[in-house]
Amino acid sequence: MFFHSLIHQIVLWILVPIVCVLGFVWFQLNSLHLRSIAYLEKDIATESERIERELQIVLNTTEQLAALTARDSKILQSYNNRATDSLYRIGSNLITSTLIDRVTFVDTQGIVIARGHDEFGFNDSMADNPFFTIAASGKTFAGLARLDDGVAFVVAQPLWEFGAVFRGVLIVSRTIAPQYLHRLGRELDMTIALDQQVAATATPIQKNEGLAQFNKKLPFESIDHAPMILTISKSYRGELKAIEAAQMKILLFSILATAAAMGFVYVSVRYLLRPMRQLRTWLQQHKEGNIGVEDLNENIISHNKTKNELGFIAHAALATIQDLEAARGELQRMHHDLELLVEERTQQLFQKTIELQEEVRERKQAEAQVLGLKNHLQSLFDSMRCALISVDATNMVTFVNAQAESFSGLTFARLCGEPVEKILQSCGVPAQDINEIVRQNGDQRQSRRSLAQHRGQQLYLDITTYPFSYDAETGLIIRIDDVSQQVLMEQELFKIEKLKSIGLLAGGIAHDFNNFLTAILGNISLALFDGGLSEKGRKALANAEKAGLMAKDLTGQLLTFAKGGEPRKKLCALAEIVREAAQLAVLGGQYTCRFSISEDLWPVEIDQEQIEQVILNIVVNATQVLPKGEVIDITCVNVDSLGENHLIRLSSGPYVRITIADRGAGIPPEILSRIFDPYFSTRSEGDGLGLAICHSIVRRHNGTIAVESSPGTGTTFFIYLPARPGGFVVQANREGALAVERRPMRILVMDDDPMIREVLGAMLDLLGHQVLLAQDGDEAIKKYQQAQESGALIDLIIMDLVIPGGMGGKEAVREIHRLCPDARVIVSSGYSSDPVLANYRDYGFSATMVKPYQLKELARVINELTMMEPDGLSIDPPG
Repeated sequence: MFFHSLIHQIVLWILVPIVCVLGFVWFQLNSLHLRSIAYLEKDIATESERIERELQIVLNTTEQLAALTARDSKILQSYNNRATDSLYRIGSNLITSTLIDRVTFVDTQGIVIARGHDEFGFNDSMADNPFFTIAASGKTFAGLARLDDGVAFVVAQPLWEFGAVFRGVLIVSRTIAPQYLHRLGRELDMTIALDQQVAATATPIQKNEGLAQFNKKLPFESIDHAPMILTISKSYRGELKAIEAAQMKILLFSILATAAAMGFVYVSVRYLLRPMRQLRTWLQQHKEGNIGVEDLNENIISHNKTKNELGFIAHAALATIQDLEAARGELQRMHHDLELLVEERTQQLFQKTIELQEEVRERKQAEAQVLGLKNHLQSLFDSMRCALISVDATNMVTFVNAQAESFSGLTFARLCGEPVEKILQSCGVPAQDINEIVRQNGDQRQSRRSLAQHRGQQLYLDITTYPFSYDAETGLIIRIDDVSQQVLMEQELFKIEKLKSIGLLAGGIAHDFNNFLTAILGNISLALFDGGLSEKGRKALANAEKAGLMAKDLTGQLLTFAKGGEPRKKLCALAEIVREAAQLAVLGGQYTCRFSISEDLWPVEIDQEQIEQVILNIVVNATQVLPKGEVIDITCVNVDSLGENHLIRLSSGPYVRITIADRGAGIPPEILSRIFDPYFSTRSEGDGLGLAICHSIVRRHNGTIAVESSPGTGTTFFIYLPARPGGFVVQANREGALAVERRPMRILVMDDDPMIREVLGAMLDLLGHQVLLAQDGDEAIKKYQQAQESGALIDLIIMDLVIPGGMGGKEAVREIHRLCPDARVIVSSGYSSDPVLANYRDYGFSATMVKPYQLKELARVINELTMMEPDGLSIDPPG
């Protein structure tokens, strides 16, 4: 390597300090450069204060001169006599003093009497001049103003005779920019300017390649209230270049001096070490066997003639080499004897080493197995989701796993050697269960389920005990499993199974009942259009129609339980829906709803009518247990599901929480878990379906409903619905116009019930349409195909979804679209196990009608589907 040479090392030792010195010199030169620039820029700031003081002196001088002039009796006498020549001479004398540049005398009406700076003219008006306006009001203006030839100090002084009589206005000015400031700039070797357009920067001094600029807002009043900015600029490029040139010269000189010094040192060191290099070469050749001792001695003696130091070193080296040669022979003999002894001892030690290594290996293997088993068991116990506690025969804790430490909040160091009651109490195990565990004896496994209060929460715990014995040691292993989630899911599953069984029954009844109601309400609607109907008969039919609509609401509640009662969802703003439903529930004024709804409430995808039914049922239940005049609190907020205990059985995501709270008597704990059961009611007049319907509706919206209550504190219901943050809600008009399309159409009706076909055909005929009837999908397809072939096209098809024993609407609509992709088909059903009604467009339908429906609803759906302006036949019955 390069630095293995002594010469190079010496050069390196000298080079490093020199480089450090050069770096220090460069650093100091750069610091001097920066300090010089800082001093130059500081001078600018100092000069700005001097300029400001000089400008203040000029303003004060002008203001004092104007005040003295305003009190001069000659001027007041000239004003009284209108002696304009005298005023002109006085003004000219003032200007000749060089303290001011302009003098103007103005009378009380704003007419210029005389000027001292140019020829004055009569009838010159300054009534609108701001200087005159200020002085005429009795005030004195003294400040900066922009005039035609630059910026000047202007003093407008009112003239008062005897201190009370206003005689006119004296206006004097002293121009400071640009002439005065240019003179100051030449004296200071700077550029000085005044401007109202320059904004004062946050940092006063700005650097730009040797140019320093300072902006300062002057504290003088201006006529337009815009402050004047004093701008001072100075170029220090010359100083900067001089400093840089000096810096480069010093650095270049330092580098040249360093190079010269290094060359001198290198030559000197090589000259001084030349004998040592020659000796090193001989010794290296001797070591490699190229020359013997005699030749080495001869070389040293021959070169010792001129260099005494080299001879001394050579003779010393020769003597050392001769001694080493003699010693080497003795060492070789001793080495041979030692090798024989070492070989003998090595054989003995090798045998012992083999035996010891085998013993050590076996011991380490056994220890590793024990340690691995221990670590494996510890990891296995710590990874278990249950708490494990080991106690000895005296019920003292000997082992706990990580879950037990986390569950109890105590570490093993604090629990080891403590009574088992301590950890069981910290886990919330009831006292009676603790006593049973402590008293347990025998060799049988035992299990029990306990209801525990742990850290303010009610938990279900499964406690299992396992007796064990090993040699003379006996004890007990206690396992604690938190099964709260399992218990809650079992309860929820049991509740869902009950709702399913009731839903199957309700769905079957509602399907048939809706078919009957469709025929009943349809015929009533047709009968009401009979012009010869008596008033008594019309009233009876109207009452029957109301009863039919009430029956329709009842079947709607039953369908909520049905397997196919899927909500027809759309994205809605929840705030107004909650308000309207709650206000409807307290209609009558005996109760009040207090709302707290977030302004940024997220949209939700819901069936509006079903959610209104949920809010209505819960608020009505609250009014039935509250004294009159009480307030029901309703809150709507956004939640992200983090930290919400009620959302443990739902997927994570954004939700909207509706909270309905009352201050009633509350619900006892023994019946709180049954309030959502069908037909369970604490009131004799109740049917027990209200809260069960609410539970079913919320569950079908992929949400959850929960309740918290205790006697004496009131009841709070929590409703969670999945939210769509950022979704766009289209406000629909719920009061749509109901009228019949003015163009008659050919409409095909498919239904397996003859009564429904007959009444639907009559309703469409009343609306002015031509009707074709079919009892199943095959017949409907055949008639549609025949109409296509004959050229008498069918404009609209109304299909029943389910046809027992035949082709229903879901299959028939696909065949219809094969014949005509643009065919418009309305699906009609009272109940279905398929979610077609909620997602009808996914199955090829254009609209949906839920049985039973009236003539108005039929007309509205047809009009909306055909997208025609409502005009023509009114569908309100006569009378």
